[in-house]
Amino acid sequence: MVLKNPQPKTIPYEYWTCTTLAPGSDAKNPKATGGAEIIAPIQAYSTPAWSTNLSGGDESLGPGRSRFEKLRYFRNWPTMGIAYAAPDMGAANFWGVINHDNEEGIIRVADNTVTPGLKMWTWGFPSFTNETDPRKDPNEAQPYIELWAGVSDQFFHSAQFPALGEVSFPETYSPTVGMSNVTQANENILINLVAEGASVNLQFFSIEPATPLRVTLKRGDAVLFSDEVKADPKNGNRISATIPAGGMGERVQLTITDAEGKKLIAAETKIK
Repeated sequence: MVLKNPQPKTIPYEYWTCTTLAPGSDAKNPKATGGAEIIAPIQAYSTPAWSTNLSGGDESLGPGRSRFEKLRYFRNWPTMGIAYAAPDMGAANFWGVINHDNEEGIIRVADNTVTPGLKMWTWGFPSFTNETDPRKDPNEAQPYIELWAGVSDQFFHSAQFPALGEVSFPETYSPTVGMSNVTQANENILINLVAEGASVNLQFFSIEPATPLRVTLKRGDAVLFSDEVKADPKNGNRISATIPAGGMGERVQLTITDAEGKKLIAAETKIK
């Protein structure tokens, strides 16, 4: 996406990309189910005044900021409403939705320092207890999760567009299968990396599944796993390895390269 300001002066502007997501749907009955979760590495959200009922009065993170844990799930949206990532997406470069009823998802990967705003909207989960066929009863109020990427933090909050300036941001949209969460992502691979107790578990989905891969997991200098892995576009990939007792380092490092050794993604996680 490329935006240009042809004027010789700075101007206030807004720009939002809207996605309406219901991953994992039956093609004959497309809908977000109660197990659909908003995957976004944020801790808090805010609401406009008319949507404060979404938070149930929880502003425990400070004025205008509520804990995001409950509202991640579609089944917990009591009514239609708007929630914004608070204060914004920070340095995180991904968001999307995973349907835990079958672990299928859709994730957007982009530079969220350029699009820091995340606006979330649904029509409320209770609205769809008595479902109708949208093809026979067309209505904009449907069971999906609407996520917007914005150059400002909220609707009606303007960003500043420099004179004769240009704003650009590549966006990658990827399906996920076999993943319960996303902890890191880029335009090559989406991963969910968790180290707990004596084991490390990796789920990943390659956006270019034809590329041969090598996956390496290490704790300090100790190699926990290192092997060639063929990306599975139908089921995703899952790898588990044992973390030996003792040893150096409280973190596990992951590196995924192609067959020539080019690094496709690297991440680390703290052992819980």
